[in-house]
Amino acid sequence: MFLAASVIHFDIAALFIFSITIFYVLYRKLYRAYSSLVFLGINILYLLVCVFDIFVSSSMLVGSPIFMQIFMFLYYLLKYMASILYVLYIVLVTNSRDIIRKKRNAILFSLPFLITIGFLISNFFNGYIYYFDSNNVYYRGNLIFVFYGLSFIYVIIGFIWIIVNRKIFDFSEIFSLISVYALSILALVIQYFNPDVLIEILSTSVAFLLLSVTVERSQLIVDPKTGLKNKINFERTTYTIFRRNVEGGVVLFYIKNSSVIYEKFNYDIALKKIKIMSNYLSKAFLNEIKYDSYYLDGGIFALITADDDEAALLASKINEAIVNVYAQKLEFNADYVLCSAKLPYDFKDFDDFNEFIFDFSDSIEFNKRLMNMRDVKTDDKHNIIMRLDDILDKIIEKKEIMVEYQPIYKLVDKKYRAVEALARIYDSKLGVIKAENFINYAEKKNRIFEIDMIIVEKVFQFYNAYQLSDYGLEFIAINLSTQTICAKEFLLHLIRLEKKYNVDRNRIIFEVKERESATFNQHVFDTIVQMMEHGFIFALDNYGTGSMPVDNLVKVPYKNIKLDNTFAKNYGNKNTHVIIDNTIKLFKRLNKLSTCVGVESEEAARVLEALNPDCVQGYYYSEPLALDDLIIFLKKENNLA
Repeated sequence: MFLAASVIHFDIAALFIFSITIFYVLYRKLYRAYSSLVFLGINILYLLVCVFDIFVSSSMLVGSPIFMQIFMFLYYLLKYMASILYVLYIVLVTNSRDIIRKKRNAILFSLPFLITIGFLISNFFNGYIYYFDSNNVYYRGNLIFVFYGLSFIYVIIGFIWIIVNRKIFDFSEIFSLISVYALSILALVIQYFNPDVLIEILSTSVAFLLLSVTVERSQLIVDPKTGLKNKINFERTTYTIFRRNVEGGVVLFYIKNSSVIYEKFNYDIALKKIKIMSNYLSKAFLNEIKYDSYYLDGGIFALITADDDEAALLASKINEAIVNVYAQKLEFNADYVLCSAKLPYDFKDFDDFNEFIFDFSDSIEFNKRLMNMRDVKTDDKHNIIMRLDDILDKIIEKKEIMVEYQPIYKLVDKKYRAVEALARIYDSKLGVIKAENFINYAEKKNRIFEIDMIIVEKVFQFYNAYQLSDYGLEFIAINLSTQTICAKEFLLHLIRLEKKYNVDRNRIIFEVKERESATFNQHVFDTIVQMMEHGFIFALDNYGTGSMPVDNLVKVPYKNIKLDNTFAKNYGNKNTHVIIDNTIKLFKRLNKLSTCVGVESEEAARVLEALNPDCVQGYYYSEPLALDDLIIFLKKENNLA
């Protein structure tokens, strides 16, 4: 009686734990991935095993002998199916489904199960596994160890597969996966020496509780914004493809201006629109092409196909559908690119692929909607990005950033009254690399502060070596990242350099791009205002590319505002002409200087000068110049002796 009571208590505890795990999965809807669905199924099976065990242990199992035989047959079948499903779960979380898709492997995998089924059926006639005496009391048979031995085959398979794929998981996940086996074996050992401590099912429930908060939590919780599989899941899937050299395909779908959704709509509506796109990508072509959908953050979606040749076809179908169907639902002009690749053949190894994914959004010029890896590998900007880590390390260590200066023409004086400092770096293989090809990447890698401070010091050296007024200059403009402006050490470094080179703050203007202003947080905003209150001067660059509210132009007293070069490029468009004209008039009313940049032709200069901005800048007036060439240029163009 004591033994039965102990078993019931242990089983009730296990029943409670399995119920919590099942509730958690259902409540959080963590069953969309195949592995999550199998995880849920295993927990349900063990829940039924608990119920069966309670009935057997409490002597509540009553009925005809055949009923009791069938009941116990189902009990053992559930336990065995749970062990098989756990191996299947391991296969799925390691993204190794192709292993069991092969006919030979499927037969070998199923063979112990089929033998066990036959063995259980034979028990109806020989009672070798379990039997009931004349009083309907349950006993284990002499060959019960054969049943556990057949189950142990799947334990060995599962354990080996965890070890083989150990690099996919972190330590806590490996520990949880192995604990299912380790705790069960430990429980069996304890039961062998202490037959009244029957904790096998309870130990299993604890192990699955660990799985729910480690492997399931990190691997299988879907991205909350999209409902698609998350970035971690994507990384593990692709890692497995490379490690096992399994053929596959990938499509990267990058919405370059995805942030516009959040700028145009409120947050909740924007999320719904992203979710619509996600649902479309996850379901649209399932009947034609087999693929899994992922969201990698930053507006990048990924789709993995089982056949590498289907990736390009899938990309084409998505593009066609967006153009013909989805564009109307999106309600904004999506600037996107679709890039297909064959895995693993288009990359040297997983690290090469992972690096490509990390840099994908920075390395494509987006002049094509549909691309493949051949297009990307011949893209100059991509090739620069792929080498930038080493290049940045070198130029930062040796302070080898070059600074060129582009003159700014002041219309009222008909003189060049300012220059903008532009960063360049040089690589022996790639030649001169312009700022637009490395600044974004440096921000992403958190190297921009070091670069900005090198540029500031070089500009201050120029200021210290030459009297600006001797060359007709009123100020020098320097572009700064908001990361640099908000760095704790920035102000301290800036003041130190000012003193070192005897710099007048009124002669230096720091430019902040509006693309960054569109995502200003309050800290950035407050930092700029505070620096202005201490005498530092700021200008707004690239006006028209973001969505800065007009009232911010009043709140933050920018001295100069530069219109983005897209306005100059489209000077012939009537609507653009009207926008430029009214924008310049608005700035004059706000007592702010206006500069049209990107002026590259005589006709563009004539049209834009007629709109009467304060300043103009571009290759028509002068290309960026090295310091010595700048001095010669200013002396000549400003009619200086």
